[in-house]
Amino acid sequence: MSREQFELPLPEMPRLSHFGFSDSMEKCNFGSHYHFGYELIYVSRGSADIELFKGKPPVHLEEDDLCIVSPSAVHEFIYDHQVLSFYWMGFQTGLKIAVSEGHMIPPYQLLRREKSKTVQFQEIYNNEIDGIVGEFNIEDFHIFRKAPGFLPLFESIKKELHWIDPYSSQIIYQKILEIFIRIARLLQSEVRSENKGIAYVRNYIEAHCRESINLGELSCRAGYSQEHLSRYFKDTFGKTPKQYHNEKRLNAARQFLTARGSVQDAAVYCGFNSSSYFSSWFRGLTGTSPKNY
Repeated sequence: MSREQFELPLPEMPRLSHFGFSDSMEKCNFGSHYHFGYELIYVSRGSADIELFKGKPPVHLEEDDLCIVSPSAVHEFIYDHQVLSFYWMGFQTGLKIAVSEGHMIPPYQLLRREKSKTVQFQEIYNNEIDGIVGEFNIEDFHIFRKAPGFLPLFESIKKELHWIDPYSSQIIYQKILEIFIRIARLLQSEVRSENKGIAYVRNYIEAHCRESINLGELSCRAGYSQEHLSRYFKDTFGKTPKQYHNEKRLNAARQFLTARGSVQDAAVYCGFNSSSYFSSWFRGLTGTSPKNY
């Protein structure tokens, strides 16, 4: 059981705010805190239920999982009586750290920026990384399950921090750039997968709009929790699945009634077992009874 943390940031790597490795730790108690940049936690061995946000259910992390916490998100990292080996890294992006970067770079380099290879490569990598993370849409945190491709990158960064030489900062920035590229790729892959799931839900509702739909079961078939489905569906289409279903079902009822169908027949046509319940549902959505429509 050991914990290793490096003295950071360094003048040649001002955006790398912290980096460390905890090996076979049976407990951890980082209280509420936040960072100006992204914090990444990669589990190399073991598993644990982590108290990540006060007042919310624990987050389960296990071997090969990567957790990324957004800048300024107040979080914790607390667990006990569980064994976990993990890397942690903080990296600042964007314009917020421009002032701190200026303080980290020696004055003579600031005056002669065009002649400083260190500053030049920093600017290149910073611009690349800023462009990538600018596309991230992570509210507080995100977990990537079973992502072993990150392990050699964290191992390489740790190795370079042990043996700092004139080329270490460039290698470390390359590895950090690759980490964020891999994160962007995984996020994009998840978006494509979610789009397929949402399209399935919408198509199912449209094909079965005159029926009673169990949205809990539909959520499971699409691969979501019902809460996640409702939120993501509304973000995509501007209404929840229940609202979308009611809208389609109501349109079918209106069309049937317009063709002079009876209220009883309209109830059966729209999948209701009771004409009185159908009337109550119709009135709740339109403000008028189907008989007077």
